[in-house]
This record gives sequence, structure tokens and C-alpha cells, in this order.
Amino acid sequence: NSDFDFAQIDLLGDIGDSWNFLKEKCPNFTDELQVSDINDIARENPLLITTDLSENNLEEIIDCLANIKGIAFVLGDNPIRDDFHYFSYCEVIKMLEQVNLR
Repeated sequence: NSDFDFAQIDLLGDIGDSWNFLKEKCPNFTDELQVSDINDIARENPLLITTDLSENNLEEIIDCLANIKGIAFVLGDNPIRDDFHYFSYCEVIKMLEQVNLR
């Protein structure tokens, strides 16, 4: 049953300011991933995303990616890899509180 299957995308995991890059730089490259592509994927498939989420950009991301089913968080304080987004427990709690206030 596909009602319980989700796909997850870490958007530009190796780019520190990935959300701004995605919305501001990617439109210059029409053959690259666009915000509209993510919404199209999410319209057809239950999709979770993660990117460089923060208290400053969380609401904008949720509004711009209206078709996603949710956000995925990878918890970690000092991962040795730099090709995925990760968040401290405290950062996640703050963002979840912010979402609950919406």
C-alpha cells in the first residue's frame, strides 16, 4: 500500500546555503533541479525533504514546498562527513516548536 511509503530527498546536501542556492541560483540553470521540480515530485509521491533548515528559513521552505509531506532531520553534533544536512537536538526542538506555532 503506497499510503505508507515515503521518499526522502536531502536537497543539495553538500552545499551549506542550499536553500538559497536552490531558489536563487538554480533558476539560472534550467536543466538543474528547481523548486517546481520538487513540488512536482511531491505532488505524485509522498515526499520528505531536508536542506539547510533553520529558524530563519523554515516557514519559507514549508510555504514554497507546499506539496511535501514533511521534513526529515538527521541528528548529529559532529558528523565526519559534509555531504548531508544534520542538526543538533536543540535546533530540531526549536524548529518543531516554531512549526507548532503556525
